[in-house]
Amino acid sequence: MTTPRQDPVIWSAPGAPGPVAAKDLQGYEHDGFLTVDQLISPDEVAVYRAELDRLISDPAVRADERSIVEKQSQNVRSVFEVHRISEVFAGLVRDERVVGRARQILGSDVYV
Repeated sequence: MTTPRQDPVIWSAPGAPGPVAAKDLQGYEHDGFLTVDQLISPDEVAVYRAELDRLISDPAVRADERSIVEKQSQNVRSVFEVHRISEVFAGLVRDERVVGRARQILGSDVYV
């Protein structure tokens, strides 16, 4: 048994302009997620991975209260507010390819 949703999934008006096609919005509304092939190029992915590796091995980041480090393995599991710690990730959260899709789904400006 499922509970009927009280709030909309897509907050923008039907037909509102944006980078997501109507059929993809319908899929998002039904499935709860959106996939976009090649949204980020392989070269960009390499930059983000390198930055991630740098962050998780940086003692200052590991010691930061915004980082969650597993006690046994010492693996970094989460870094909250990563866009405030890393200019590379700050650029990603401001990237119009990402922000435009979020804005279209939410029907308003977005912030992190």
